[in-house]
Amino acid sequence: MVQRAIAILIFATIIFSQAWAKPPQGLVVVERPQDYSQSYKQRRTTHGMLLSVGAEQFFPSSYYSLFKDAGIGDIIGEKRILLFSGEIGYKFNFSAGSLALLANFASGGTNGKAANQPRNLSFVRQGLSANFALDNITEEPILVPYVQGGAHQYLVTESGITGDLSDSAPVAFNYRIGGMLQLDWVESFMDPTAKLQRLKSSKVENVFLDVYYAEYLAASSALDPANPTAIAPPNLASSGEFGVGLKVEF
Repeated sequence: MVQRAIAILIFATIIFSQAWAKPPQGLVVVERPQDYSQSYKQRRTTHGMLLSVGAEQFFPSSYYSLFKDAGIGDIIGEKRILLFSGEIGYKFNFSAGSLALLANFASGGTNGKAANQPRNLSFVRQGLSANFALDNITEEPILVPYVQGGAHQYLVTESGITGDLSDSAPVAFNYRIGGMLQLDWVESFMDPTAKLQRLKSSKVENVFLDVYYAEYLAASSALDPANPTAIAPPNLASSGEFGVGLKVEF
């Protein structure tokens, strides 16, 4: 279900972007030259796209081995798992800020030991999120606070000397609180003409450094930490996680 929703969102984003770029057949469109020297607040349109890549911490404290022989702390200790992530989606701009609907993906893994034997863990997360950002308060979005919430699903694969086991966690909810720092000043410092060239050639409106705090909740049907050997989907709740990324607005 999550996979289908993500595919639909990505397909719709591509179709909408093409629709914005091409007028309907049979219409005569008179275009005025765009003034790229205007501030972001003055030149921004109603529709846009977001694309981001990044990395975040992950520690599923309630996870219990699919082999039913160890908890996460017994396998990897207290070290955080690094997940590499990406997002893509549609952005709707209005006077107070913007709303975005995003498809996201993350993956990563680590290794450890259980029952004195090597054990490898790998995780894949996919989901859909809605984002509200205050990016239209000032002429340039130098610092943009935002909140984001959504639903996600994890797939975990655990490998040991006796073989591999995989299982999917139930769909669960998550939220994120973050801030984005506009990087135009870095670009202008290196080349004063770079921003103008970027706007004309690639239509990249903004490039941000994205820093956030995230909580990934567990579904009610996930494994209860109080009864770790029960037969239930894995519990991959993760709290107090931090992430950083690079976000591009078109």
